[in-house]
Amino acid sequence: MLPKLDRIDHVHVFVSSHARSERWYQETLGLARVSKLDFWMDQGGPLTIANQDGSLHLALFERPWHNSRSTANSRGLNPS
Repeated sequence: MLPKLDRIDHVHVFVSSHARSERWYQETLGLARVSKLDFWMDQGGPLTIANQDGSLHLALFERPWHNSRSTANSRGLNPS
């Protein structure tokens, strides 16, 4: 039996444009910017977006296109 996930802490996604990607994720999946984490982006890190209840976060890293491997970090596995 597969474990029940109640949240995904964050997923790293490499994108070519923060602005275009933020708009797409907002319009397509309803995700919105986590403003309190904007300081990371201001320091060259990711733009962080999340769903409304905060159970899913995406960290959008702006990079030129290249083959990469995205990673996921999950907390809160519920084995029931």
